[in-house]
Amino acid sequence: MTTADSVRPAHGVRIALSPLRRRMLRLTAAILLAVPAVLWSMFLVFGLLRHGYGLLTSPASSLGARGTPHSEAFNIAFFYTGGILTALAGTGLAILHHRSVRWLLGAVFMVLAGILLVLTGVFPTAGAGHFDAHLHGLFSQSCFVLASAAPLLLVLDADHLTSQPAIKGILKIVAIASLAIEVLQMAIAHVIRYPYGYFQRSFMASLSIALLLLGIWLRRHYSSLQRTAPLALTDS
Repeated sequence: MTTADSVRPAHGVRIALSPLRRRMLRLTAAILLAVPAVLWSMFLVFGLLRHGYGLLTSPASSLGARGTPHSEAFNIAFFYTGGILTALAGTGLAILHHRSVRWLLGAVFMVLAGILLVLTGVFPTAGAGHFDAHLHGLFSQSCFVLASAAPLLLVLDADHLTSQPAIKGILKIVAIASLAIEVLQMAIAHVIRYPYGYFQRSFMASLSIALLLLGIWLRRHYSSLQRTAPLALTDS
């Protein structure tokens, strides 16, 4: 039984999740809310510490370039921590909705995006050899592709969000926006030159909103389960 089933009445009786899955739901919601907070706070802190760094125009990867001030700390705080949290969030979503194919695929994409984010930090974009720089570009671009597709796959199979149409509508818009930003970036990357930070900031903003909305919905869903009727069935 999925969390979708837990909010659908069966012959007038509400179906509740087991205590273990309730805890998993609450933990996944907390991680989803934490991912944007960690990524943005670490980016802003280290970006402000770096003299001459453009918060709007410069790529985040330059903060982790080998041999630059605080680069190792940035890679740990931004790439490693952010990637691990993203992978954990995807794992939680996969467990909670394991019978939904598109939801499961979106969750798997999120797990892979988290792993690739970690690998992006392992191989810096500058200050290392050509091979490391090549891997950095490969991992980061693959991370963007998977992360852009994940929210849309999740929302397309989120029929259980119908009780909260406002959240579902906004989530669909930002999910499409994330994918559109990535597609546009890939289409024009070899045609025109522009500050790469513009793409990263806009993509990061839309993806952050999507993760926050997913986390908010799960928190509200958990709160509604707390008010389950006494005759509720228990998920096994």
